[in-house]
Amino acid sequence: EGVVIDMANIETNTVDTIKLEKGVTLASDRGYLHADGTFSTGGMIKNTKTYQGTIITLVDDCHVTGMIIEGPDPARHLRLWDRAFKGKTDGRGSQPGHKYSYNAYPSSGIAIRGDNIEIDNCEFSGFSSSAISVGTNADTGISSRGLKVHHCYIHHNQMNSLGYGVCHGEGYSIIYANLFNFNRHSIAGGGQPASGYDTYCNVEMGESIGHYFDMHGGGDRRDGTDIAGDIIDVHNNTFLGSYTAQRPYNVRGVPLTRQTFDNNICYYMPEIYGAASRMTGQNFTIGKNIWNYGAKYIILNGIN
Repeated sequence: EGVVIDMANIETNTVDTIKLEKGVTLASDRGYLHADGTFSTGGMIKNTKTYQGTIITLVDDCHVTGMIIEGPDPARHLRLWDRAFKGKTDGRGSQPGHKYSYNAYPSSGIAIRGDNIEIDNCEFSGFSSSAISVGTNADTGISSRGLKVHHCYIHHNQMNSLGYGVCHGEGYSIIYANLFNFNRHSIAGGGQPASGYDTYCNVEMGESIGHYFDMHGGGDRRDGTDIAGDIIDVHNNTFLGSYTAQRPYNVRGVPLTRQTFDNNICYYMPEIYGAASRMTGQNFTIGKNIWNYGAKYIILNGIN
């Protein structure tokens, strides 16, 4: 408690990166109850310099627990987005404006480059690209597997056009019992064939400039396919957002195996979110959910 490590190097105008070796645990005492009744906030690793990069890299069997991981940029950058994209987009996917938007130097907290990694009881904020970025295993070059992210508070990662809590490239994860708020997308994915996530028992507080969870399709990658990941299961989550534009989940393609959405609590009726919610399609199943909890009566799987 009370230990703060700033990864920004003022003398060299760079940002250092911590790379944990296989099996290493990075821990602090966040949440420890002191004798006087106060709680420990835990140690902090932060980056105070706007910089395009990652401050922590994890490989096989690493564990991060009880830490505060803080980035340099919690802003939404709405004016930057307007200059880069407004009236200048051409379909889905990569746009000329993306290069310009990188003048904001998108930053990330933790890069996942191994299997069987666990992150718990941590707070992440202030990363303009992503708090946690899931990629390939650094040793094998194939999709990482076995990541668990749980009992974390992930917030204010919200640069428009990026801004992710947990973002998936080629990798799989289990994400549960977290509190999300002020992320552009709290959970997202690029939709690569060998990727996916199982997410449950999370609370999305609802402050966002975009939908909460998603998985991109081939149209976003412009790779000539409609593939949107492999397996995406969204269940037993609570979505508290009261803005119709902030949809619980966006389907942006067809998964190789399945996408499911069941036993979730949502603020509005499905039709209020509109056709733009894209919560239909091949290999996609909507099970029993509680809808319309924000009104005087709720709908359970379409029945009052």
